[in-house]
Amino acid sequence: MYELTGVTKVYRAGARTVEAVAGVNLTVADGEWVAIRGRTGHGKSTLLNLLGGLDRPTSGQVRLDGRDLGRLSDAELTQVRAAAIGFIFQTFNLVPTLSAAENVEAALIPLRVGGAAQRRHQVAAALDSVGLADRAGHLPSELSGGQQQRVAIARALVKEPKVLLADEPTGNLDEETRDEIIALMEKLWRERGLTLVLVSHDAAVARRAQRTAVMTRGRLALRS
Repeated sequence: MYELTGVTKVYRAGARTVEAVAGVNLTVADGEWVAIRGRTGHGKSTLLNLLGGLDRPTSGQVRLDGRDLGRLSDAELTQVRAAAIGFIFQTFNLVPTLSAAENVEAALIPLRVGGAAQRRHQVAAALDSVGLADRAGHLPSELSGGQQQRVAIARALVKEPKVLLADEPTGNLDEETRDEIIALMEKLWRERGLTLVLVSHDAAVARRAQRTAVMTRGRLALRS
């Protein structure tokens, strides 16, 4: 699924140069779950952005299904993100004025496939898969943190992506809710055959993955 070769990402802050990702080599197989651990500021989220085509490497290659993401046009990258990659964020990133169903449906709009009835069916199925069929009409402010993250997961999955990228998906949740969300993600990963790359500083979350890597000062070391 993914093949990273000599990937670096360098930022310039005034006269200072920051190498957020430093020569990363990584292969993620189709259907595999890989967790990336590390302290804040050591490049985990930057690496996830490169995997998701949200940023381009300074050097090296990020290949998804054989396509070098760094060589795609902006329009091609947008299409890859819309069709093939689902994103889950720590802060949920829900639109506060939209209902749960409308937030999920928003992921389908860029794909321009099917009509309104088909989209409603897909949205209903996605919300049901995360246990929120009865909350479709609720605004984010009317949902708990765990329920909001379930809506975000449904939004990521409604377009049936090949890849799911999760950046600290339980970082804003209490321990009990964290365990419920990770159990749900594991269930969906197994049922759907997804490729899952998850970033977390939480060892209890990371050890659920098939493989774990630790990121330190932009460098990646596989641990299992």
